[in-house]
Amino acid sequence: ISNNSHWGVFLAYAKSFIVTNCEIKYNHMGVAIWPCDSSTVKNCNISNNNYGVYIPSGEWIGGWRYNYSNMIYHNNFVDNTVQAYDAENNIWDNGYPSGGNYWSDYNGSDNDGDGIGDTPYYVPGGSSRDRYPLMQPWNGSLPTPDISFVADDVDDTITVTSISPAGVSWSNVRVECYNDSNQSAVIPMNGTIEAGDVIDVKKAGLYGNVTVRITWLPTNTLLAEFNLYIQPLHPDVEIEKYVKDKVTGEWVNYENVTIGDIATFKLKITNTGDTLLTICQVLDYLPHGLEYQGTTDTPPDYPIEWVFNDVPPGESVYVVFTAEATTVGEKINLARVIAVDENQNTMQDEDTAIVYVAQPPQPNVSIEKYVRSQESSVWQKHVNVSLGDQVHFKLVCSNIGNVPLENFSVIDYLPTGLTYADNATPKEPDYIDGNKLYWNFRNIYPGATITVEFTAVAESTGEHRNIAYVYTPVSSGEIVYSNDTATVNVFIQDTTPPNTTIKLSGTKGNNGWYVSDVVVTLNAVDDASGVSHTFYRLFHIKTPGILQWQEYTGPFMVTNEGRFTLEFYSVDNAGNVEKIKSAKFKIDKTPPETTHHIRKLGRKTIVSLEAFDGVSGVDRTFYSVDGGRFRVYRCPFFLSSGVQHQVRYYSVDQAGNREPVKVIVIEDNPVSIPPPPWVIPP
Repeated sequence: ISNNSHWGVFLAYAKSFIVTNCEIKYNHMGVAIWPCDSSTVKNCNISNNNYGVYIPSGEWIGGWRYNYSNMIYHNNFVDNTVQAYDAENNIWDNGYPSGGNYWSDYNGSDNDGDGIGDTPYYVPGGSSRDRYPLMQPWNGSLPTPDISFVADDVDDTITVTSISPAGVSWSNVRVECYNDSNQSAVIPMNGTIEAGDVIDVKKAGLYGNVTVRITWLPTNTLLAEFNLYIQPLHPDVEIEKYVKDKVTGEWVNYENVTIGDIATFKLKITNTGDTLLTICQVLDYLPHGLEYQGTTDTPPDYPIEWVFNDVPPGESVYVVFTAEATTVGEKINLARVIAVDENQNTMQDEDTAIVYVAQPPQPNVSIEKYVRSQESSVWQKHVNVSLGDQVHFKLVCSNIGNVPLENFSVIDYLPTGLTYADNATPKEPDYIDGNKLYWNFRNIYPGATITVEFTAVAESTGEHRNIAYVYTPVSSGEIVYSNDTATVNVFIQDTTPPNTTIKLSGTKGNNGWYVSDVVVTLNAVDDASGVSHTFYRLFHIKTPGILQWQEYTGPFMVTNEGRFTLEFYSVDNAGNVEKIKSAKFKIDKTPPETTHHIRKLGRKTIVSLEAFDGVSGVDRTFYSVDGGRFRVYRCPFFLSSGVQHQVRYYSVDQAGNREPVKVIVIEDNPVSIPPPPWVIPP
């Protein structure tokens, strides 16, 4: 339809008309539409017209506004002066991916290669636009890119081998999979299609015989179809936990450390399945007594947590961290991994490493020495034997530390008077130097005990103190040792008890009284077996009853006043007991107290004195009148009246304690008055 001065095609008062497959050119208006609705213009070549398509407002024809809902698509608009004019709001495309029209003056781009421009073509006259302008002239269908694929049934992949034109987007391609169980899944692909792109069919999550259909969406064109056999997937994860051996540096499952040591741990997390693990959450549960110190990443809190993303099949990730040992005991350290694969399958695994925490190395030894006589089977710290008797010794030597001792030496120093007589167990001394006996032992473990027994002969009397040592060198270069003693008292045959004497030390007064504290010294003598113990008990005359015997350990002081009886005796080393002896003594350290009384009798003044002493008793009272000599007071005495008199007086007790002199002044009219608060010397 060409060379018309007005319009090539004119649609007026039309509804639901279709104009298709027309060649319309060199007209004033290629296609004119008014008023019409719901009509269609498609598959036409419209070129070299003044107006390709002209749609005025419906008001041109009697105020009608019917030019709407008309569709114009899949047409080629080429070199028209005005490609199209639309004063109404009509439809200029058939949606996506069908597309709109080809416009020879469109200068937009097609970045995804689907044959449709990325930006709309605006139609003048109103707000109409072709949302999906075609990049190439319409020839009955949208262009389909030429894409070649090759399938690999071993790796379960499909690879792009070539693509034309370049720049086509995967968003226009649908990769859909089906299996024999009528299950289906779409494998998403992103970006621009390039030669070498790989479609991983396993990502569909379908197994067995799988059909893969690759479709070009804009034209719904099947690009390729493949049949693959997909082995079922086995997602799995494994965690291995190790602790570093401090000596060898190797990673092991069990390690011994001491308090304060730093233990180094390693976690190995491996994707042992055949799917991608999108998330691996790693948790480490440090037991009490191991305090977290450091890691390749900083965790937020206990349990220590790390998260790894996208771990491919067969690959491993690692975590190394340290912890300080703070308490003793076996520490079982659990680590767990929880993983999620690309198909949302969840799996987990756990493993442990054990750390035994001990105290720091503390080498230590002990020795206990015992002795018994040849007549006894009881081991003691002290024995009495007769001259010429055999004496048996036992040394109990122990490793009381927490580390093995390579060298363990025992020395016994026999005192003069005791001679080694062989019969040692578990072996004879390794070396004897005079009175020193040496034993050497090796590899004594913590808690182990070695007991050495031997015999000696008592060859001289007296008390023999026998000392023994155990010692060992330690890694610090120091010597750790211990010692103990046992005592042997050697005596000749003795049937005579010891003799104990007493000595009292203090200030002596009158009549056998002591006027000070008294020190009591007991001295026991036994020329044969020697004194073993001395005992005493002290009676007070005002404290009747049976008192307990006390062992005498040295001089003691008696500070109380009164009359005392001291009983004492001794026992020698042969068991002979002395008969009980006694000694009496008395102590009075306090002077008497004298008071006076004064009364009037006619023209005379009578003075009476009264003395008291609660321990030894009053011996005599003395008085002096007006500075005269002191006289013994025997009875009240008279003083003349009318003058002032001065009377002095004091008393002495039976022990010789003298009271300080007291003074009274008597006026003309005496009354009974208390003694003054002062005294003056005689």
